[in-house]
Amino acid sequence: MASAHGDHAGKELPFDLVMANVERIVARVAVPPSLDVAIGYGKHASKLCRDK
Repeated sequence: MASAHGDHAGKELPFDLVMANVERIVARVAVPPSLDVAIGYGKHASKLCRDK
């Protein structure tokens, strides 16, 4: 996903853009997708939960 948006290292994609892409995928597939977030969006899980 990051590479398709020009972020070949996968470290600069805004969380809102990631979620917008995930929402488009979910709306079009019949199977449950998964999302591999290799680089977190916060140092603590509590921040990641707030950002979703």
